[in-house]
Amino acid sequence: MTNQIPTTDRRHSLQAGDTRSQRIGFAAVVLSVVMLGLYFYRSWLFTGFDGVFGDTGDARILIAILEHWHRWFAGLDPHWSDPIFFYPERGVLGFTDAYFLYALPYSLARAAGIDPFRSFMVVMLLLSLIGTSTFYILARRCLSASALTALLGAALFGFANMMALKIGHAQSYCVMLLPSAVLLSTAAWSSPRKPLGALLAASSGLLLALMFFTAYLTAWFAATLAMLTFVIYAVIGGRPRMVTLSRRLFVERRPVTIGFVTGFALGLVPFLVLYVPVLLRGTARPFDEVQGFFPQLADIINPGADNIVWGRLLKSLGIAGIEGRQLGEVELGYTPLLFATFLATMLALLGGARRKLGVAGDVGLALALAVMLYWLVQLDWFGYRPWHVIWEYVPGAKGVRTTFRSQIVALFASCVVVVIGLELLRHSGASKTWLVWLVPVLALGLLTEQLNRKSPPRFWRSEQIAWLASLPPAPAACRAFYLSPGSGGTKEWWEIQSDAMIVSAVRGLPTLNGNSSWWPKGWQLNDLGDPSYPAKVAEWMRQNKLGPEVCALDLAAATWHPAAP
Repeated sequence: MTNQIPTTDRRHSLQAGDTRSQRIGFAAVVLSVVMLGLYFYRSWLFTGFDGVFGDTGDARILIAILEHWHRWFAGLDPHWSDPIFFYPERGVLGFTDAYFLYALPYSLARAAGIDPFRSFMVVMLLLSLIGTSTFYILARRCLSASALTALLGAALFGFANMMALKIGHAQSYCVMLLPSAVLLSTAAWSSPRKPLGALLAASSGLLLALMFFTAYLTAWFAATLAMLTFVIYAVIGGRPRMVTLSRRLFVERRPVTIGFVTGFALGLVPFLVLYVPVLLRGTARPFDEVQGFFPQLADIINPGADNIVWGRLLKSLGIAGIEGRQLGEVELGYTPLLFATFLATMLALLGGARRKLGVAGDVGLALALAVMLYWLVQLDWFGYRPWHVIWEYVPGAKGVRTTFRSQIVALFASCVVVVIGLELLRHSGASKTWLVWLVPVLALGLLTEQLNRKSPPRFWRSEQIAWLASLPPAPAACRAFYLSPGSGGTKEWWEIQSDAMIVSAVRGLPTLNGNSSWWPKGWQLNDLGDPSYPAKVAEWMRQNKLGPEVCALDLAAATWHPAAP
């Protein structure tokens, strides 16, 4: 008799052990993903839903515009392009992002009786759910990824360190809709039924166009990165692939191509109606202004000085937290482990691993190369930045000031590449017991390094509600208002202007004040402390033939004054 386990039984025993290990690892990753999501929303979920993403400047401008959309859907504001700010200027929605796709769920929440601040947070939560769930589906269906790696990619996409840093500019979170557009496109391309394929493609094109009508920078970065990826994908396949793609696009899949172009063209109509008049008046970002926001080489792994894992180390190395820089715009780098995984995957795909994956491998390589190229053209090369060529010749580029926000869109592509890399690693270790734990351990490391002490930034709903309640009703004869000189106290000018916009939006009372990316011609009411402010108010009223129907609001004293200056 012998106590040795027969070879077949031993193999079964090892496989059973591997299965148990994989289940334990998967459970640990799932728990970590849940914890990451809770941490991302901690200032809202664990404060009685009181915390609101952003600061009292940009975030409240967004909420005021969403409130305008809600009022327009309800028939209370006369025209969709005319929020009641910078009164009586027309078309002022075109001075900033339109937030149309945000406005749909926001208005439903408002119709259900939820206040403006919580309605905004409902939109943010809905975007998280859409982005993570559609990325998971995309990874499973299009990349044949395991549940673990698909879930990891979805979490890295939805709750990344850079997302937490940039959620204060919530228009960036529009990128959560990008996996939906890609899913619709891939479903259209693979559909055997031409009418269904055309319909799905039209839906994808429409969604992308409405992303332009929601958050311009995010949509522009997405469109240009997609085109760059397509070109690289065609080039690495050589002439045969170029011929094949041309035949499929314009012959075999022509209904799909026509459907996408038609949907995109229709969806772009309101965007053009709104922004072409603004463009024709000469609005553009001068290149000197853009240069102040360019990244440096090391910013690709700059997650900010408050990143829990890497912040202190990178600050000591002079990479993160450098005074004098636009930290909110340059600290959008990848966390180092994520970037290392991305680079390792790109090198593996360049080395021939993509042949094992077929189309997915080539797409992954094209995405990786596009992401790298998009970053490299923003850098200074011996005193010259290639982005100048893009700024000069690519349509829409002169509307881009903060080029490194492209990282938010590149994150989507990078997470796809990371999923491909983890799948390659998982399959390469199928026969090695010690590798069973490698992917879960790597996953936990990738998730942990997304934590940031500082972000997301937030302000308090309860304080805003109490402040608004403290303001008495405007005089009955008042049809529009401006802020009294010096009534903002010690607040920054942009916060005071946002005060006016919130009061205007919630009360439905037009205001001469406001803030946005662009200002109306001749409007100079931004500085309430300027001694000439009353004269500038009087001049604005004279230019626009306003009279006794205009009153003044003293924010500090919470009083209204019926007399115009």
